[in-house]
Amino acid sequence: MQTNEASQESEIKQVIRSLCMMNNRFMNFMLDDNKEAAQVFLRVILGDDKIKVRNVRIQSFIQNIYGHSS
Repeated sequence: MQTNEASQESEIKQVIRSLCMMNNRFMNFMLDDNKEAAQVFLRVILGDDKIKVRNVRIQSFIQNIYGHSS
């Protein structure tokens, strides 16, 4: 059982390491309906600790099986 848990934990860490802030799915998941996370993110990126986030709306994704998605 320990080996399976260690293997699963290793896989999870590998997925986390592969994520970056430019990954749409990761950022959508992280910021969706999470004003606090968006506020911290923007304060760090922009170097302004006075930023107040009022509302968070993630981008919409339209799947197109016949061509490019948008």
